[in-house]
Amino acid sequence: MLDDSVKQSIRDHINSFETIDSHYCRQKTTRLFLPPTLNISKMYCLYEEYCELNNITRKATESMYRTIFKDEFNMSFFQPKKDLCDVCHKYENCSTEDKLEMEKEYQLHVQNKNLARQLKNADKD
Repeated sequence: MLDDSVKQSIRDHINSFETIDSHYCRQKTTRLFLPPTLNISKMYCLYEEYCELNNITRKATESMYRTIFKDEFNMSFFQPKKDLCDVCHKYENCSTEDKLEMEKEYQLHVQNKNLARQLKNADKD
């Protein structure tokens, strides 16, 4: 049986993750979404680092971390409904500074994408 301080350290760690909105879900969902780059195993590895940084000596096992995540949190890992190309993915996931550097390349990419879509639609007609 885990003591309350260990359980609370897990809760605090899980709550430290920034959630993202899903525009693909029902409007009134209460589920929170974590970035698709995460999974429970990765979160547990980060929890171990969190414990070291915060001098937490008693920590949970991965199975207990998983149990608390599944039983106490209404969270899921976001899965985009459509794939992004490498350029779009890189742009959406980079820092603000990198976005400024990539802005011209990204805008040209979007223009080319839109032009290709227009040509494809014209071919269909």
